[in-house]
Amino acid sequence: MSRDNRETETIMISDEDAAFILGADGRTKRKLSRVCGAELNVKEKDGRTVLEIKGTTETRERAKLYVGYVMQQRVGPVELKCVPSERNDLTVIEVPHECVGYVTGRKGQG
Repeated sequence: MSRDNRETETIMISDEDAAFILGADGRTKRKLSRVCGAELNVKEKDGRTVLEIKGTTETRERAKLYVGYVMQQRVGPVELKCVPSERNDLTVIEVPHECVGYVTGRKGQG
């Protein structure tokens, strides 16, 4: 383990997920990194697209959770894999299907 207690974890992702994680001009990746506290980098390694997550155990776990939600959003409804009331970093608001576009805004900028 490094002196600053941060390690790097690598997960394979699809090119489509990589584009969604990066977002326009890298904005989504920067937002994810800021809220989870880990450094995120999309790279090509051995011909595969990977996401490198650098941080403490806690920040890497948050990053994987949040990135998972972003990847789910690309293909359909997001299914929570945790109990929101047991987390201090997550607030869930139910939004009627017909209002989702208004909440997310144009190109997800809402």
